[in-house]
Amino acid sequence: MQKEVAEKLSKEWQAEGVRVIHVSNYYDPNENGQLAWLKSQGETETDPEAHGGLADTAEMLAAYPDGVRESLRGHFTEADMLTLGAGGSSEHSTKAMGDSLLELKIQGAVKQIRAASK
Repeated sequence: MQKEVAEKLSKEWQAEGVRVIHVSNYYDPNENGQLAWLKSQGETETDPEAHGGLADTAEMLAAYPDGVRESLRGHFTEADMLTLGAGGSSEHSTKAMGDSLLELKIQGAVKQIRAASK
């Protein structure tokens, strides 16, 4: 959806010299290197990108620790997603992990923005 909006706005504002890009590398763990980094750290979580799971919790611990409800940290299933809104496991999430994951997202986004600016 964000890509469609970016394309629509770019077309609409083209005459004014404005181009809007969808910076997908921020979100794509294959493009920003998050999955490779987690694997290199020995992480074996099957879905580290699950909402409220490993990566989400680690990033939140780094960016806004008060936003992490410790009572909801643990290992969750698909059924839990329907009732709690959390999936995967957040048991091993740490602030240090979150710092690294956020840095990878930022680096991926900057790289994509620079490439689009050429």
